[in-house]
Amino acid sequence: VDIQIEELSLVNLLDHEEAPTLLMWQRPEQDVHILLVHQKALFLSRSLRGTAGLSQMKGELLAGLVDSMSLEVQRALDYFESNLRQPPVRNVLLMLDESHQENVKSIMSANLDVNIQAFEHPKQQEMNFPSEIASLPLLGAYLSDSSGEVS
Repeated sequence: VDIQIEELSLVNLLDHEEAPTLLMWQRPEQDVHILLVHQKALFLSRSLRGTAGLSQMKGELLAGLVDSMSLEVQRALDYFESNLRQPPVRNVLLMLDESHQENVKSIMSANLDVNIQAFEHPKQQEMNFPSEIASLPLLGAYLSDSSGEVS
């Protein structure tokens, strides 16, 4: 049995992504985390402070918080491209509570010039794996172990 770091387990879920991808992930009642992954390597992991209450927000409060999150995502994208001299990120994948994921997606889509979509892994359905956000690192760890790769 391997000990896994959640962020690295989540990277295993993006093994089919060739282009740089930004993943926004939030465990229940925790701050949103952004992970920037390219060629199966984690380039950036960052917590967005003050976002723990995202699932309870509505209306203008939600819009204001998502605008702030969009600004932080844009800063991460700029850092990745300019300072790390990497190709531009084209996709942002959301691993957020389903109750507010569509609202976040629509607001962020208006703010950022990237494709924003909900994260879905083909193995989730195939294996009848729970769809809860908190279980996704487990799926990533399982996929790492089942492929024979060392993370």
